[in-house]
Amino acid sequence: MIDSVREFIIWEGNGDLLDFGCGDGQCGKLAESVGARVVYADIYKHQNLKNKKLPFKNESFDIVVSEDCIEHFGNHELFYEELKRITRRGGKIILATSNIHNWYSRLLFLLTGKIIWFNDSLQHVESHIRPLILEIAETELQSVFGKNNVKFIYEDSTIPLIHWKLPLNKHTGREMVILLNR
Repeated sequence: MIDSVREFIIWEGNGDLLDFGCGDGQCGKLAESVGARVVYADIYKHQNLKNKKLPFKNESFDIVVSEDCIEHFGNHELFYEELKRITRRGGKIILATSNIHNWYSRLLFLLTGKIIWFNDSLQHVESHIRPLILEIAETELQSVFGKNNVKFIYEDSTIPLIHWKLPLNKHTGREMVILLNR
């Protein structure tokens, strides 16, 4: 689990929380430990949204956490709309994904012509459909949530193999967390 997601759940994780793309349920279990009522949902049932709605009522959750999930959806804007629909007014949405814009990913792309985690790269995950492109995501998210309701956080600026830490920003962080206010 990404550190800022863990911290957010500890400080904000009360109420009704959806752990969307729950995997082994780490986020949900942590939220339950601080008093949240958690619904666990596996993404594979919902991966091909194609103009369909997620199977939750409008404004069902105070918090929606979706860690390492968005890259499994082809239509990110529909995914954002659905997350907004199922989150209560005043609620929070946390999206986390690998940052393909960092220097390491860019170097691998330069050397191989492949995006890490995609395109049959060395660390390819077959169910990854569309990477999160920062500039497109910013525009889409601001369109859905409003400019002041979108915040990007970057984590883990460690250089692989030698474990040096770089100053943290969108060019060095290997993980990207997006905090959205409903």
